Amino acid sequence: MLNANNRRRVLKQRTFKALLFISALHAGATYAAMGIGADTGVGIFDTPYRTRNIELDALWPLGGVWHRGHGVFSDYGQVDVSHMHSSRTGSLPDSMNEVGVSAILRWRPDSRWHGFWIYTEVGLGLHLLSHVSLGASMLSTRYQFGPLIGIGLARHRHRGLEIGTRLQHLSNANTRLPNDGLNFIELYLTYWFDPPGHR
Repeated sequence: MLNANNRRRVLKQRTFKALLFISALHAGATYAAMGIGADTGVGIFDTPYRTRNIELDALWPLGGVWHRGHGVFSDYGQVDVSHMHSSRTGSLPDSMNEVGVSAILRWRPDSRWHGFWIYTEVGLGLHLLSHVSLGASMLSTRYQFGPLIGIGLARHRHRGLEIGTRLQHLSNANTRLPNDGLNFIELYLTYWFDPPGHR
């Protein structure tokens, strides 16, 4: 039988999973008409253990478009839910769930490269974790900041399929120690539904 502490832990985990599910439904209902995405990533700098993540995204344009020189800056928001798993097993959790929201700034040149638009982007997000540790990594807080940098290809300027890669970092910015952080290199696919001119 579960003791009181175990029952409370299980209840917290189930509550968090329920909140993740509700957040995913809300994000899909609110933002699916703008864009959706899926990511898969692998941890870096975490050898000899391996961390992997799977992520679903809902995207929407924030409305900013700035023409500068030979390129265009634009911005968009992202709500994500993800699951992470570490190959290390032991006293610390080997998996966790995450929900986050990010603001991302993108730049692309005015001209195509072999029929594709190339873009680069940087962003910053706030993330909530189900645990404060994963495998061998101690994160100390359930809230994490998430800077990212990436590059990608798009067939069309304002809508359609995109493919890209990102470097994603999670850290509490040393607000509490230890702060091992997590780093992922991710491959993602995105499909935008918004009409031309929105992004």
